[in-house]
Amino acid sequence: RSGGACEDPQEGPLGGDGAGGTNRTLIVTDGGRFGRLSTSAMLALLLALLVSLELGVVCLPSVPWVIDKFFWIVALLFQTLMALFWPLQSCAPPRCLSVLMDICHWAFAVMSFSGVLLLRSNFSLLLVALVALLTISMRLIMDNTCIITAVAAVSSLPPISATAVTRLFGGLLATSALRLVLAAVFGEGWPVAQAFHALGLV
Repeated sequence: RSGGACEDPQEGPLGGDGAGGTNRTLIVTDGGRFGRLSTSAMLALLLALLVSLELGVVCLPSVPWVIDKFFWIVALLFQTLMALFWPLQSCAPPRCLSVLMDICHWAFAVMSFSGVLLLRSNFSLLLVALVALLTISMRLIMDNTCIITAVAAVSSLPPISATAVTRLFGGLLATSALRLVLAAVFGEGWPVAQAFHALGLV
């Protein structure tokens, strides 16, 4: 699928359903007063929050290197790539910026759903659950539109309906919660840690 930054994706792509361009605005409340915050600025704030939390998880000595710390370091690399979107706006063509954000969007989707199946640390699972919760919240605020697609104005992800995408992230949140419950009952990392031991990975 091709398109520039001024295209409006049609309803359908995973996380890219019915998004507008970077000039879309969100209405937020602050002490009873309404303010306008651009979608691009909101994404930048969310990115900064996630980067801070991921750095914290990577620095925790209790979080294993295999696979957790390696996973979050890879996530941080893609998020650094995503962060280039803002400074490059002054010199890069809109099409290049859209492709850059689309690549990071793919990484976000793949790593979000693989993380809940691969990660062992409770801190990692809590972070995956937070990502799912933030994603669902933003989609509801933006009428089932993905904030990344709204900023990129293009998405090459599979044509899944907007409602189905929100439900998928609801499933991700539920699966993360289930894994945390299993960890409380059977021990941290269960059953992923046991599978890694059986395969000789740790």
